[in-house]
Amino acid sequence: MIKTKSIFESLEANDGRRILITYAWPKNYDRKNINSWLKELGHPWELVENWPKTRMTWEDFETYYLKMLEKPRLQMILKELKQESLEKDITLLGLSRLENKCHRKILKEYLENLKIES
Repeated sequence: MIKTKSIFESLEANDGRRILITYAWPKNYDRKNINSWLKELGHPWELVENWPKTRMTWEDFETYYLKMLEKPRLQMILKELKQESLEKDITLLGLSRLENKCHRKILKEYLENLKIES
C-alpha cells in the first residue's frame, strides 16, 4: 500500500518504509524519521520557483512532473517502489502540508497505475 504524508505529520507505526522524495534535505529535519531519501523523485527547483508564484498552473506543474517520471533512469526506481508497495506499506514524504498540491500525490497516483511485469 502507498501512503503519502507531509514530513510535518507524526510518525506512525503503520507508515512502513518512510521515503523522502524531495530534491534537497529539509533544514533541521531529523534523519531518524526517514528510512530512505530518493532525491531523484523530487521535483526540479524550477517547478518550486514557478508554480507558487503563478507563473505555472498546478496542471502545468503536474504535466511537467509526470514527464520527468518517464525518464528511463527513473523507471527502474519507480518499478522497484511499485513492487515494494505490493508487498508492504510505504509512505511517500514531501514538504507541503497540502497533499493535493504536492508532487507526492502525483507520484502516488503514478505508482498505483504503473504496470510491472510479474
